[in-house]
Amino acid sequence: MTMPVQVALVAAKEEQTELRSPLMGRFTAAVAVGTLVQGGTLLGHIRQLRNAYPIVAPDGITGRVVSIVRPGYDACYGQAVVTIAAFDAGVVAAASAGDGAIAAVAVAAPLDGQFYLRPSPEAPPFVTPGQRVEPGATIGLIEVMKFYYPVRYEGTDSFVAGDYMLPNASPVSAGQGLIARA
Repeated sequence: MTMPVQVALVAAKEEQTELRSPLMGRFTAAVAVGTLVQGGTLLGHIRQLRNAYPIVAPDGITGRVVSIVRPGYDACYGQAVVTIAAFDAGVVAAASAGDGAIAAVAVAAPLDGQFYLRPSPEAPPFVTPGQRVEPGATIGLIEVMKFYYPVRYEGTDSFVAGDYMLPNASPVSAGQGLIARA
């Protein structure tokens, strides 16, 4: 069952804009710091019990993500989940026209650590470009102090994978994009 899309609330603060939670629940980001955001961009999901509601940027909003709340954040109604800063619209048009489109982040890192896109050095990657990724699929591992945590796609709909946004064995920060949609 597809959950209805929720539009983030907006609060302007000096030169930045806070995109706030329209629901109460556990927020998981789908964007990374530095991602370009426009109206309709998927910001993440709010999980309430077994339901994951997609949260999108409202129409008329444009900017670059400058901060994201920590992964697995329990958001209350009206609390900031993503902060964006204004940028020149010409930059977005040039980036979109230059190489096709701005990559949409499908999965963001849930915690800081070392990101691995394969289970062992000899094994193939968990996901290859063009592969359909289903909800719950493992897309990589994050190592934190010799413990390996699987990174799973927590969306509600499948998607076609693009390229990984980081090379194998790269340091990663919470909220940073790991794999793009094709």
